Amino acid sequence: MLECSLALEELALRCGQHGAMNYLEHFITMQAARDRSPVLLLCRTEDQEIDWAVLIYELAPLGLRTGIYTTDEISGYRTVIATPRARAAATSAAATALLAEGAQTILISCLTHDNDVAFALPKTVPACRWAVRQRTVVRTLIVRDRTYKTMLKSLGKATRFNLGYYRRRLARRMHCEFVADARGMFSPAEIEALNASSLNPFKPELAKQQYANACRARGGFLVGLRNGDGLWLSLVGGWRQAQTTVLLWQMNRAGFERDSLGIVMRGYFLEHEINCGAQEIIFYGGTPNSIEHSFAQETATDLIILRRSLRSTAIAAVAWLFGRPHWWKKVPSFFAASLSGPKLYWHKEAGHSK
Repeated sequence: MLECSLALEELALRCGQHGAMNYLEHFITMQAARDRSPVLLLCRTEDQEIDWAVLIYELAPLGLRTGIYTTDEISGYRTVIATPRARAAATSAAATALLAEGAQTILISCLTHDNDVAFALPKTVPACRWAVRQRTVVRTLIVRDRTYKTMLKSLGKATRFNLGYYRRRLARRMHCEFVADARGMFSPAEIEALNASSLNPFKPELAKQQYANACRARGGFLVGLRNGDGLWLSLVGGWRQAQTTVLLWQMNRAGFERDSLGIVMRGYFLEHEINCGAQEIIFYGGTPNSIEHSFAQETATDLIILRRSLRSTAIAAVAWLFGRPHWWKKVPSFFAASLSGPKLYWHKEAGHSK
């Protein structure tokens, strides 16, 4: 699958889903740690160019196949890669192929632009019931043809004040330097130490992997903020493709909570990316964002399929248990919550009994 990574990045670029297929190795590794096996479905043209792609994961605890297929993220940004008009057809075709291979339950999410999205499953698929759900996704700041100052004017008054106030306040306390390219400036031990001293540390191996990807992956970037003594206060990592910047993670040193390092770093980061010509900035990860109210609203559409079988019935029952917050897991599984959602309208006419 990784041998297709460059072709998939080019496909995402052609389809207007800039950055959607970058860092493929990183995401596959992350899902493998959760016992999820990647499945890549491709449709090629007559000249062998990739027409569309669907990246989905099969739950495989201890390497055992379950027939449970799900997206690895809730926005649909990195699952179905196709032109807007072709995404519904690509999703249907991928689901049909998975059912033919014995899939029991399927959850495929994709970004769509129309409220009325037509999915179609052929009558040749095994008997199943299916549902479609649409959700609003906010993750992208559109900065097209703006300067940093004009972008600030589009934000709320309190947000504009905070971005300026905390930056000036920190500058009065200490000399700070924004480093536009911090790649290669850390050893693994230094990244581990900085991560350990951060407010919300990542798992050590994940922190090292994120730093390595920022340094070596196509389009990867790492920007940082340090004081006059060379102490690193904050790091931001992600990738760029075309005029799109994707923020994947942010690391803020503990002990500076009163200085709101997250806000300060966000201001430096936004100013740098806009000055470099970014047309949109996708906040795919990182710290909770105070400017979400200024993000563009997008529509994510989920296709959920349950095969008519005892196994899928058992899966749905387990999903009902784990799809709700509990004292041992306050944030329920997206997959389980989707299957047990009370607002789903189930279609039952797809397929035939075998």
